[in-house]
Amino acid sequence: MKRVIGILGGLVALTVAGYGIAEYLVNRELKRNFDKELAGLEEHAVITYDRFHYSLITRQAKAHGITATATDGSLRVLIEGLIVHRMERDDALDIITALRLSGHGVRLRQKQGDDYVPALTGLGYNDPRLDFLLDHSYDPAKEMLTLNECNVTGEEMGSLDLKSQLSGLRKIDTSDLSGGNILQIAMAIGNLQFHGATVDYTDQGLAERILARREADEKTTRSKIVKETAKSMRQQKFFRFSEEMIQEVSAFLEKPDTLQIQSAPSQPVGRELIGMTLLFRGNLLQVFGVTIRNGAAG
Repeated sequence: MKRVIGILGGLVALTVAGYGIAEYLVNRELKRNFDKELAGLEEHAVITYDRFHYSLITRQAKAHGITATATDGSLRVLIEGLIVHRMERDDALDIITALRLSGHGVRLRQKQGDDYVPALTGLGYNDPRLDFLLDHSYDPAKEMLTLNECNVTGEEMGSLDLKSQLSGLRKIDTSDLSGGNILQIAMAIGNLQFHGATVDYTDQGLAERILARREADEKTTRSKIVKETAKSMRQQKFFRFSEEMIQEVSAFLEKPDTLQIQSAPSQPVGRELIGMTLLFRGNLLQVFGVTIRNGAAG
């Protein structure tokens, strides 16, 4: 019996040791890929983190103590924890084909002198924390990027949900996207095709605080803000809002609750269609099949 127990104990020890070695090797490889992805973002932000660990049991990778600082130094984002639920890669093309990750304890910092101070304090917040979830997939053969889910939430702030589908992303000339010339932007997007999107926003205080702050700063009223916004929407040249859209936005501004903006074009929208619309002074909102719905309780 002692011999059997000894053998079983040895097998258990070998199993534990094997598990530890396997987890170490997997962690080393995944950490290398994680660092590689972060390095690819250096053009936009410098990102560091304190710890990274992958569990073979939960099959989740977790990073803690993340700090992302914009390259111009104007903004810093602190993330308490980031979980990579799924990440699939095409090694031949060196691209991610599927990714699902979530983050919690996200705090925003803005540059003030030599320090970074909590953002949004001007709206009455005391260093609010945000959570987010991102899930997207990419089909290399069709060059199709599908944003299955993108959600950002914050206590006493609200919730923003975004879904979209694009193709031709790998041929965009990003250097020309920052200018305000819409024709230049249309040329820079190359073969990009827009297939549709949905934005859902539920306010839990953020929009209301922004509007209240504007009322106080400009010594104006909510009614005047609504009228000025409606006037500005009617003056748009290429994005001609219908009166129904203006009424929906106005209702949301009067009493922020929920707002949905949906784009369902009858055909994929690319630079050729955008160019033709601009040339003949068409309405881009019709081309993109935009609808706006306010869900405020009446």
